[in-house]
Amino acid sequence: MEITLLVDCTLDEISATQPFSLGRLLACANRKKMDSSLLSELSRLFGVENPPYAAISALVDLEYPRDRIWVRADPVFLHADMTSLLLFDSQNFFITEDEVAALFSLLNPVLKPYDLCLQRGNALLRWYMELDPVKHDDRMSVVSFPTRDAASRDIQAFMPKGASGLGWVRLMNECQMVLHDCPVNRQREARGEAPINSLWFWGVGHLPDQVLCRFNRIMTNDINARGLAVWSGIECEELPENMQKILVEGDKADQVLIVVSQGDLSVSRAEGMDVWLREKEKLWFKPILSALKRRRIRQLTIITDGEQYLLKPYHLYRFWRQLG
Repeated sequence: MEITLLVDCTLDEISATQPFSLGRLLACANRKKMDSSLLSELSRLFGVENPPYAAISALVDLEYPRDRIWVRADPVFLHADMTSLLLFDSQNFFITEDEVAALFSLLNPVLKPYDLCLQRGNALLRWYMELDPVKHDDRMSVVSFPTRDAASRDIQAFMPKGASGLGWVRLMNECQMVLHDCPVNRQREARGEAPINSLWFWGVGHLPDQVLCRFNRIMTNDINARGLAVWSGIECEELPENMQKILVEGDKADQVLIVVSQGDLSVSRAEGMDVWLREKEKLWFKPILSALKRRRIRQLTIITDGEQYLLKPYHLYRFWRQLG
């Protein structure tokens, strides 16, 4: 059995929690630094580079013919400090159905002259717009960046680029003017909650012709991984509560992909990751370490934000290594 585990966390977050079994796995593994984002690494596991993630996630979120073109329009909070404009994504705030309806009623009249209209996915904070290949031909040539990549960073380096980039920036500015000091945001700020003062456009395109997948089992609640699984024809399973059942019942030839996103943790990244790591230390990583020792697992790959760890059973003899 081979297992690939992609977790939306950093080495610093793991080191702060100090889980013993996971710590031994990472310390003994072959480690490689990566410059690409976690979402880029996910797409590479399916044999595609920079796929149109709006269409990918819409496979799970929306019912529509598969030849349509989509763009994500994620609601975000932009905060200006002395030197930069920082983006905070949906991991930093909640929203109600009434607030979504009110914001749609404000924004859709702004979008209507461009033949655009907001649609909501299964989650309250996943928003989409459908593009017409003829009417919106001037908006297709764009290089955009996932909301997660820009989160907690200065947005300047992540603004839409390419021939159509400026058009998306202008549309973003129009939405910001409508959202600024609107009743929904005044009420949110009065309650001490972050305002939703912009949309972040990304993931433009239609589904790729083909997605290749070497995995025969995929376990995740992540919307992008689920969409890629659907498009590759692999049935997606829920995240396992305990790895022991998979390790005992799984076939030796199984290629297993497990993707854990921040949405599986908590609204607070730091608290959510700490709780998740402590919980999974016993239920996931201790059984995985034991299975590697018994050679039940032939290869384990752990991909975090910025790091990749490759581990085979004989690597566990590197007993002198420390995490860090």
